[in-house]
Amino acid sequence: MNVAIVGTGQWSAVIYEKLKRQNDITQIFFVGRGDKVGTIHNGERCISILEIKSKLIDSAFIAIPIKDLYLAAKTCLLSGVNVFVEKPGAQSLEELTHLVELAQRKRLKFMVGYQYLVEAETHLLKNELNPPVDGVEVEHLWLKSRKADSSIVDNLLSHEIARLVFATGNNLTLSTVAIRQEADILEGQLKFDHGDKVIKFDFYINQRSSFVTFKHTKYKGFDLDWMTRSFGRTKADLVNTEICFFLDWAPEKIEQAYSGCIIETRRILDQIKREI
Repeated sequence: MNVAIVGTGQWSAVIYEKLKRQNDITQIFFVGRGDKVGTIHNGERCISILEIKSKLIDSAFIAIPIKDLYLAAKTCLLSGVNVFVEKPGAQSLEELTHLVELAQRKRLKFMVGYQYLVEAETHLLKNELNPPVDGVEVEHLWLKSRKADSSIVDNLLSHEIARLVFATGNNLTLSTVAIRQEADILEGQLKFDHGDKVIKFDFYINQRSSFVTFKHTKYKGFDLDWMTRSFGRTKADLVNTEICFFLDWAPEKIEQAYSGCIIETRRILDQIKREI
């Protein structure tokens, strides 16, 4: 099997290290733009995205800025290539819906890199939230050394909202958005309806923080950061599991288990961004 990594940044290097360990992968191509094309990147030849079809590539792993995800994923799908794309898959609900429908029409795999699918603790959470129960509260605190803008909402909140959407079986409605932005600070409180219950979600982003340091998550007494540590896994471990998950899944399973959740997550993100 030939695979391609679209992007030549730091995260593409992480994906490359994991793909190298897959026994059924014959060749890995990097896909770049401009003067990157034709160069050697991590020991592999860098091609243009228009060459993907001619290289008989089975799957593409896309790790580029959010604004470029849609066009790259669309080009790969139209070339008959399965797509694993980094969160949140596209920068709008319209773009993401089009990609999902295109993949379904062509019977290709289309997966967004949300780690909740491979986290055992998320499945524990799902058992807790279904059916809806009293006293469910979600608390988040983020410190992030980046500009507080709409793209950072996609980057920081998308994983956690996707996990919540999945855990509630897509039975989640954003009812209240309260956003405060002042200088380098972006903070907000979200309230979701889940059945006849309310789930609260708070976030705080501080551009002045000099480190990407702290995330603390609680779901009805579950400290998921602590649970992840107790399972003994790192982010790199989860990336490896995600890749295996993607390569092993049949298109119809991706369609059934995945499409509704990633679309609902993108819908909620769009609602939040309209308030910023």
